[in-house]
Amino acid sequence: MAVIDKPPIDERTLTAEVAQAWGLDGVELVFLPIGLDGQAWAYRINIAGGTATS
Repeated sequence: MAVIDKPPIDERTLTAEVAQAWGLDGVELVFLPIGLDGQAWAYRINIAGGTATS
């Protein structure tokens, strides 16, 4: 099984884009090293108030 590494992207920019696109406040992205494809990345989105979605 291959290890999935974090993608070489600016996570601050990605967080800001997600927050703006979905109208969310207090967004935190958490990288999830899961999946069958080493080139497909997943993040969990934590938002203010304790709600999370993947």
